[in-house]
Amino acid sequence: MTRAAPDLSRPKMPAPFEAQITMKTASYSRLLGIADLAPLYALPIDQNHLQRASTLGYTRIGHVRLSQQDKLSQDLGEEATTAILAALAAFGLTELEAQEQS
Repeated sequence: MTRAAPDLSRPKMPAPFEAQITMKTASYSRLLGIADLAPLYALPIDQNHLQRASTLGYTRIGHVRLSQQDKLSQDLGEEATTAILAALAAFGLTELEAQEQS
């Protein structure tokens, strides 16, 4: 009689999941209004991008979030604009607006 070798592999980890929160548009708009007051340096962005944005008057999240992307690109450059908008999206500060427009 032969015995099966014990399974020494790592335990299976559950698949990662993404939490979904359902919220009324009016409530989300109020939360965005509060987030707009936060300083831009609260986002995890490169210090060089932050310095350039601050020098040009983009000191709050709302200054960036409410600006046109071409204006941001013109003022800050493509790399900084992409980094800042990615940080906004990572914190859910652009996602709902993109869904509403599509």
